[in-house]
Amino acid sequence: MKNEGRDYEILRTMVRLHFVTYAQVCVAFFSSPDIARRRLRKLQGGGLITRHTLGAEPRSNYCAWRITSEGIAALAKEIPNQNIPEQLDERLQRQSLIDNYHREGVGHLYLELLKAGAGEPLAPTHDGVRKWTALLRTTADRFEWQADGDVLLRGADRSEAFKLVPDATVTPVAKPLRLFIELDRSHKASSRIDLNLRRYAAYLRGNYLKDYPDRRTPVVVYVVGSAARRGNLQKLAQGVLGSFCKWKVLLAGEEATAWLSDAVLAPLSSGASPPEAVRPDLFALAHTFLNATAVLLRNGSALFEEFEQESPEVVAPWRRALAALYDGVHLQPEPGHAG
Repeated sequence: MKNEGRDYEILRTMVRLHFVTYAQVCVAFFSSPDIARRRLRKLQGGGLITRHTLGAEPRSNYCAWRITSEGIAALAKEIPNQNIPEQLDERLQRQSLIDNYHREGVGHLYLELLKAGAGEPLAPTHDGVRKWTALLRTTADRFEWQADGDVLLRGADRSEAFKLVPDATVTPVAKPLRLFIELDRSHKASSRIDLNLRRYAAYLRGNYLKDYPDRRTPVVVYVVGSAARRGNLQKLAQGVLGSFCKWKVLLAGEEATAWLSDAVLAPLSSGASPPEAVRPDLFALAHTFLNATAVLLRNGSALFEEFEQESPEVVAPWRRALAALYDGVHLQPEPGHAG
C-alpha cells in the first residue's frame, strides 16, 4: 500500500495521543465518514495500526486505534525528527482504555490545535488533500506534544517524594515555553487539586532546571469544564502558585483552543525578544535565604539590636529590603492554609 501524506499525520497523531477513536480521525482528517473508514482499514491492512479494546467497558463496542511497531518504523522514516517514546508499542499493548472520557478530552485539545493551524479540510480532490496535508504537517512540526505517561516529573516537598504525570506536555518550536497541561473533569476534590498545584510548585522550585536545562519558561495549564470550576481553580492556583510561576486556567472549548493556539502556534511579535525565563533556582535560593535569616533574627536578636543601635543607617534600609524580598517571593504556606 502506498502511504499518503495524510496517513503519516494520522500515525503521528497516534504517537502523540497514544489512542484515537474512529470518530476523532473522521472529524479531524476526513470530509467523509466512508473515506475515513476505508483509509483506516487500509492502514490496518498494511500493519501500521491496529484496533485496541483492552480495558474497554464489558459488553460495549468501544475501541480505539493505536499505532503498531511497523507504523512507528514508517513514521520514523518519513518524519525523522518526530520524538517517539522508547518501547511505545509495548507500552500501548498493555495500556487500558478504562478512562476513555478523559483521554478523548485531551485528544480533543490536540486535534483542535491542529485544526486551528491547518484549518478545515480543503476540497476533497487530490490537489486539495495534498495542500491541506502540507498545512497539517507544517502545523504539527511547530510544536512537540507528549501524551499522558510520556513525561514523569519527580520531586520532593518537605522531604516527601512525589511524582507528577501531566495529561500532556507541549513544547512550541518558536517560543521559549513548556506547557504542562492538566485536564480537569470536576470530579476531583479541591484538596487534591491543591496538592497537585503544590507539587508543581515544589517541582518547579527544585528539579525543573535540572530536568530541563533549556531554560524554557514552564506554564501550568488547567483546562476545566465550567465557569464555576474555573473560578474555584483560579483561586487555588493564585493561592499556591501566585506570581512565582506562570499558570493559566482555561474553559474547555473555544477559550482553551484560542489560548493554546496563541501560546503554541503564534510567532513572536516582530522585533520582540523572548520573554525572560522563570528562574525557579533563584526562587529556591531566596526561599532558603529568608528562612535562614528568620532563624538568625530570632536566635541572635540581641546582636541585631546592638548592631542597629550602632549603625541605624545600614540596618533600616536592610530591613526594608528584606521585607520587600519576603513579599515578592511569596513563600508557600503550609498545606491546608490559604496562600
